Amino acid sequence: MKTWLAIWMLLVSLPLLAEEECIFDQEAQKETHVELQKKYPGSRYIEEEYKLIIPKDGHQIILKRGGCAHFGITIELRIARTEEYEDEDIFFSKVLELVTEYGQELIDPKKLARTIKERRWQEIKQEEGTYYFLCSEAVTAFEVFRNHDREHTTIHASFYY
Repeated sequence: MKTWLAIWMLLVSLPLLAEEECIFDQEAQKETHVELQKKYPGSRYIEEEYKLIIPKDGHQIILKRGGCAHFGITIELRIARTEEYEDEDIFFSKVLELVTEYGQELIDPKKLARTIKERRWQEIKQEEGTYYFLCSEAVTAFEVFRNHDREHTTIHASFYY
């Protein structure tokens, strides 16, 4: 399984290695991040990392959006370590909640809910966590995962076209 994951990640990243002109307006992406910073009180935009850190309910959400050759959104929830999200229903409920709040620009939450209900994904269990590659007509790739370190549990959703 690790080999499959490594191959998939290499194939996905190869286009990013090629020198290309950005087809997406980077200044517009910065402006959108600044607008989102205003929308979420207490958040802060880190321009050089193209990310917005949003405090929510004592936790931290990292939101990245934009791209050069591909447009994508990455949402990451980092909380105190818990085993709660080892339950797939609870995990995917949280993924749906995060995508509904921060990713509707690319993903229709109703269609995502249907994909989850129909269990249309491939699952790869790794030592560091579980990865799911969801089927979606709206985007080229849709990946979610959960993992743990000594202190934190991370729930991650990333999708792009």
